[in-house]
Amino acid sequence: MSGVGNGPRAVLIGPPGSGKSTVAKALATLWDVERRDTDADIEATAGKEIAEIFVDDGEQAFRALERTAVATAVAEHVGVLSLGGGAVLAPETQALLEAYGARGERSCSSTSRSVPPRRAWASTTRARCWWATLAVSGST
Repeated sequence: MSGVGNGPRAVLIGPPGSGKSTVAKALATLWDVERRDTDADIEATAGKEIAEIFVDDGEQAFRALERTAVATAVAEHVGVLSLGGGAVLAPETQALLEAYGARGERSCSSTSRSVPPRRAWASTTRARCWWATLAVSGST
């Protein structure tokens, strides 16, 4: 099995709702490896859901947990790893993934590399808000 002792076989990145978990499940099944999600790791560490972390502890506390979860998972996990939607915005995580890629491993993004991530994610969020507004107002 590829990746044993060298980190994940694949790391999936992308904005929230882009299908990382679905793709991770499919790849893990195809390759017969475990899958891991850093958002689940964060919730296990904190003992509460991500939304509660944001409300109770704030975004800075969540992002600190997220950076630690990503670093731990990249160091320990040998299957398919999916990161939370905002994880790649942290410079520490970007450097970690760059080093991971330099070892010849794969990092997969569900967004186009020709569009800056913040702009793509902001656009996705605006589109979701628009659809949510239509759904609430009954205009769909």
